[in-house]
Amino acid sequence: DCQLRPLRFQLENGSSQTVMLATGKKVESTDSWQNSALRSKELLDHSKHCMTMLFSRNGVEILRNAAAQEYYKDLTNGGSSYNGGRELELRDVFDTCIWRNQEERDATYDRMLCICVPGQDDAEYTIEVEKTHSHSKGEENDERWHMLRFSSAKDPVNGNPAIMVVETNISDQKKQMRLQEHFFATLCHELRTPLTGIIGLSESILSDSTCPPAMRKIVNVIKNGGRRLA
Repeated sequence: DCQLRPLRFQLENGSSQTVMLATGKKVESTDSWQNSALRSKELLDHSKHCMTMLFSRNGVEILRNAAAQEYYKDLTNGGSSYNGGRELELRDVFDTCIWRNQEERDATYDRMLCICVPGQDDAEYTIEVEKTHSHSKGEENDERWHMLRFSSAKDPVNGNPAIMVVETNISDQKKQMRLQEHFFATLCHELRTPLTGIIGLSESILSDSTCPPAMRKIVNVIKNGGRRLA
């Protein structure tokens, strides 16, 4: 990127002279932009545990990475519009989720559109939903939970408003959380019966007027500790 500017200066003999001052700065070439685009696509295609999709505002697929193509291939006749399949639509992402009813599905879709409005690049809407088994890998009885993150974006080719969808499988995290909840629920249940007996016996001892002050102090500590655990 070069710029030319006229520069006038005074000579020792009193006359003036005008010259052209050239300044320049390095800019990225078209090849550099193409290389960046290729590298970005390579990163997305090899993100096996993260599905990334770009849709137009009316819900038509613009692009999706390899992980999303593999996951939704049954809905698109084995691929995308580039290789003979049909284009994925944003409604397909919602239709493969398990909802309580159609009203919940429609309300979630509308809320996503209201939040991810054009021009608000920081707008983001995240939900955790269970997916239908017909489009999930694994045992039929396994629950499949996915996190869907929607954000406002732009089509990098034409600059039109778009919606970016990042979908990740969080089934293992959900399973771990349920195991932790079950462990603590079982622990609380197993402790409740003996703690009730400890607290009851402590109160019985404290109600005895013949209980020595030193023992009463110890029993009070036992009773208060039991109540905290209960």
